[in-house]
Amino acid sequence: SNKEVFALLDEIDSGSIGGSTPVGNTVNFNQAISLLAESENIWAGSRAEDILNFMLELTFKRKNRNAIPNIVTFNSVIAAWAKSNHALAGERSAGVLKKLEDLHDMNQLEDVQPNRVTYNTLMNVYAKASEREDSVHKAQGCMNKLIDLYEKTRDDKYRPDIISYSTLLSAWARSGQPDAAENAETLLLKMIEDSKMNPKHSPQPNTICFNEVLYSWARSGHPNAISRMRTIFQLMYDMNEAGHTTAVPDTRSFNILLLSFANSLRKDSAQRALVLLDEMEQMSVNFGKPDAISYNTIISAFLKKGDMESGMEILDGLLARDDLKLNNRFFSSLIFSLSETDAVDAPAMADTIVKNLLETPEYIVDTRICNSLINCWGRANVDEGPHRAMDILQGMLNGDYGKALPDVATFTSVIDIWAKSGQENAVTKVEEVMELMKGTAGVSPNTQTYTAFIQAVARSNLSNKARKAQEILQLMKDDYSSGNRDARPSLYSYNAVLNAAEFTFGRDVYLEEAFAVACEVFDEARSTMQPDHVTYATFLGVTAQLMPKSGIRNDMVQLVFRRCCMDGQLAPLTIKKFKQAATEQQFLDLMGNSSEDDLPDAWTCNIRNKML
Repeated sequence: SNKEVFALLDEIDSGSIGGSTPVGNTVNFNQAISLLAESENIWAGSRAEDILNFMLELTFKRKNRNAIPNIVTFNSVIAAWAKSNHALAGERSAGVLKKLEDLHDMNQLEDVQPNRVTYNTLMNVYAKASEREDSVHKAQGCMNKLIDLYEKTRDDKYRPDIISYSTLLSAWARSGQPDAAENAETLLLKMIEDSKMNPKHSPQPNTICFNEVLYSWARSGHPNAISRMRTIFQLMYDMNEAGHTTAVPDTRSFNILLLSFANSLRKDSAQRALVLLDEMEQMSVNFGKPDAISYNTIISAFLKKGDMESGMEILDGLLARDDLKLNNRFFSSLIFSLSETDAVDAPAMADTIVKNLLETPEYIVDTRICNSLINCWGRANVDEGPHRAMDILQGMLNGDYGKALPDVATFTSVIDIWAKSGQENAVTKVEEVMELMKGTAGVSPNTQTYTAFIQAVARSNLSNKARKAQEILQLMKDDYSSGNRDARPSLYSYNAVLNAAEFTFGRDVYLEEAFAVACEVFDEARSTMQPDHVTYATFLGVTAQLMPKSGIRNDMVQLVFRRCCMDGQLAPLTIKKFKQAATEQQFLDLMGNSSEDDLPDAWTCNIRNKML
């Protein structure tokens, strides 16, 4: 049971088991690792690897031959990392494979070798790590290794199967590489050709494989993407007519193409998507039929083109149908699409949709729908937006929206809307929301809540806003220390306080206070986390705005600039603020032989996403 698994983990942590007495066996430990993998917790991979290491200790140091790890053990540990979504899952999974290979090469586990499942699972890790530039190439390396092992041994345990290919295609689809779509399509065509030449040993592509290639083209931004997707669809039709029923276009296939039509720049993009939707309706029962996502895509396409009437007409038709049940995700996504339009009546339309849902017994308005409605009003950029957001929040507390109760996202959204409103009473309203939140059972502010509160103060006209922002940061730290693990201060929180200091105006007493706050917060940020280019830029802005020109100011600017360069955080924004804080000669001296357009890599290497 899960309870027994966690009891076992506790015993491993305490070191209370082991010794000469056999405890557990390979099957028990493998079951524990498998349950950890199924939990999908971010710490599951690390705990699974702890069990593997404990099994190795029992086997080699304590001579317990009942707990020898087998290939299922190693594959399950890699699977735990794959499902954890941990930032280091790829590196740690590769480390598990390397450990297995080393133990085998040293004849300590001579009967345990990596197999197809090992490499498939590792490919899955890399497919999920799409933000890493090298992930897809590492996934390709796993496939190359499998093919090489199979060609050398002709052992079926190494022969790539449909999972191998679909996982590699998924890695290409999510990689964001410029040539991802071309590489995915090339791999798909090779699968088709190989399956014709050697049908017994080469897997034929299935619907999942085709969908990954379609998705690759949909994400490519290529001008001929829709044409290529049409060609791939034709391949699926041809294979189906030839009797290959594993490659039938399903609902996801059509939804990918629908989205590409809807997002194209053509004036008739929404109408073309609607034509495709009608084709889906008329197709054979073996093919994919439209679902809620299909119709949401169509309606959103018309809304984004400014054709509210057509979008709402399609929605009215859907609501009148008995054969298609729309879920709350559909309505929240629809309201989000409304919020992305420039139509002044979009929030009012969203209000009407929610009102109609409340009056329809078969639909239940939930928190997600209300949150989408709040955000729709927030993005409308109208004076009444913050007030309507506040009304909806109060209505949720009063039960006006059925069983929809506000969660932390609800309160945080309302705070953020007030923070960005530019209205004079924004800080007072944010404080009211915080009080309402305190009185709501089961809801506590998180990092985003406190940071939005600080930003509201930073954007205000309060003379003492720097000190007030610092006090909110301290509240946040105290809340976190008291056990609210969701309230951990982030770098954005510290940057927001620095921003409050930079834009403090008024009497000298407030300017001096703001500078003191900025110095304290900047030093704390440097000692507790890694400052980014915004941190350095904002503090240089503080120096320029609040510190009189003097030799001391020049020394401060020099110190901050050099620390910024050492941390690899010299971005255009930082240079702009550096120019404001430094004298013209100091700027030239510190830049040396470097120009703004040709900076040393060491000065810029750690800027987030290298967005220069």
